Order: sequence, then C-alpha cells, then structure tokens
Amino acid sequence: MSSSEFDYIKYKVYKNDEKAPLIVVNSFEDEYENLHIEIKKSTTKVFNLLYIYNLNWNDDLTPYQVESIFKNEKDFGGNAKSYLDFLVNNLIPKIKNEKNINSEENYLVGYSLAGLFSLYSIFETTYFNKIASISGSLWYPNFDSFVKNSGVLQAFCKIYLSLGDKEKHAKNKILASVEDKTLEIMELLKDKGNDVYFEFNEGNHFQNVNERTAKGIAYLLEDNF
Repeated sequence: MSSSEFDYIKYKVYKNDEKAPLIVVNSFEDEYENLHIEIKKSTTKVFNLLYIYNLNWNDDLTPYQVESIFKNEKDFGGNAKSYLDFLVNNLIPKIKNEKNINSEENYLVGYSLAGLFSLYSIFETTYFNKIASISGSLWYPNFDSFVKNSGVLQAFCKIYLSLGDKEKHAKNKILASVEDKTLEIMELLKDKGNDVYFEFNEGNHFQNVNERTAKGIAYLLEDNF
C-alpha cells in the first residue's frame, strides 16, 4: 500500500524507552497532550506512543461499506483493510526506524469507530499483541456476524473492551444496540480463544474520552489479564 494514499493523516510520537511497548492510538482529532497526561495519571509503566489523527474517519476505520445510519452524512467507506496495511507495513516501521524504537509488543487502541477498527485488526494481522476498544462502535451493521464467521489471525490476543453504561439509551436504534452487540461479540471472541476483559464506564458515548482511553491503555500495560 502506497503511503501517498494516506498523506492526509497526521501523527505525533512520544518515545520513552526503545524496548517499551508501542501504543498505537487512532483518534478523531488532536487530543495528544490531554491523552498523554491521562495515561501518566493512570499508570507508572513505561511506554512509547504513536498518536494518529486527521483520518478519513468514516472510511479508514470501517471494515466494509454500509450506508450511513445518520441523516445527511456520508456512507461508511469500508477502507479499514487498506489503512491497516498502511499502518503495519508503512507508518509503524517508518516511525520505529526514525525514533529507534525496537519494541516487541505493539498495542492498538481506539475509541468509537477507532475501537471498531482495533478489534477488526485481529482478523487481518498478527502484528498487535493487545487491543483496546473503548466505547467501540460494535453496533456497526453485521459486525457481529463478521466476528462469528471470521477466523482470528491473532490467536490468544488480549483484548480490553469498555462501554459507557448509558450508551444503550441512544435515540438511534442501531446505536442503542451497542451494549447487546458488545457483550455478544465479547463471548464470540472468548470462544475463539482470546483473553477478553470488559468493563462499564459511567456515562454516555461522549463522556470522558481521554480518561476512558487512558484507563484502557493502563490495563494493557499493567497486563491485568
């Protein structure tokens, strides 16, 4: 995959120790400083961070094309496979080389559609040792069937899932299915041999994004599985 296809994305890098785990976070906007602060509050573990933003959110992070569930918004483009290929084979190796990061552990973390993307990755690559899907968009049409019918490439992957306890009260019926879908998918992932931890956070989908994300990252770093 040519890197020029994704030349619109932006990223920031934090290096702590060349052997520390590399945490790859896909984000809707640049909240790097705030997230970094929250991670430091949440754990004393050392880590390296690749923070990516300015994505084509509805395209790059969705596993296949579906019509939008929102009025007056573009459809979901389903470009996740291409973006994941770019991430694993172009961007991450480039960053590791430039920053002299030689970590053997790589974690993929995301919130909302980026959380969906994180979970999708285990069906396409073995590159990531641990996954965090925070308030992941697991309501995505037919994703439960995709999980059920697809083989996990990263067997025994460690997966952190979280959800706001009020997300099921969304007015949109598809969004409101997120709790049922997430719990169903969690069981499917366990059946496929993955080590999955799930927890609720207080609030709806749009509350405490950085705090929730940092909490998930801390869980991965502490290796609480």
